[in-house]
Amino acid sequence: MASLVFYVSAIALACLVLRLALDAAAWLYLGRVPVYVDRLLPRRPPPPAEEALPTVLRELELTRLAAAVERERRVRQPGAYVRTQACLAAYDAQLLAGSADLGLPVPPERLPLSAKRRLEVEAELASAGLQW
Repeated sequence: MASLVFYVSAIALACLVLRLALDAAAWLYLGRVPVYVDRLLPRRPPPPAEEALPTVLRELELTRLAAAVERERRVRQPGAYVRTQACLAAYDAQLLAGSADLGLPVPPERLPLSAKRRLEVEAELASAGLQW
């Protein structure tokens, strides 16, 4: 009877060690923190809300991105379309962020915006007093 208890406890200990080893591997290679470790670690406060850029910085960023879009449209290199789309997406994100900063309605949309929608947002920002 004593040997049976010994074997059962040895198997339970082996399963526990295997579980700890698998959790440690998942933590190291996948970045997935085990539940029992997560409960022991202190919680970090959520990151602060993103503050609105000052109007001058928003205008400078829009100017820089508009120049980048035009530069990418002129360049004839492999991958120019992808780079142009990336620049347009960044430009459109700044347009929508500027609209949100000024209190204009910003519907959720996929980036990059269509040319018609981009022109509408630019016109709204220009009428609200933003210059770039």
